[in-house]
Amino acid sequence: MEGLRVKKQFSKILCCPDCKAKLELRENETINDEVKSGFLKCQNCKKEYKILNYIPVFIEEKLV
Repeated sequence: MEGLRVKKQFSKILCCPDCKAKLELRENETINDEVKSGFLKCQNCKKEYKILNYIPVFIEEKLV
């Protein structure tokens, strides 16, 4: 699943699934320019999306 990993340079093109605004990357752990953990925060609606084991989680936990 290499293609799903969040790379720092690709985080600039991601947008919020709800309001389509830009997402700000807040990284906790980065390895080789790939974000292993952290979150993406919407600059408009302020929703936060976790990054777990390199993968951004864009679905709500209550729906999983």
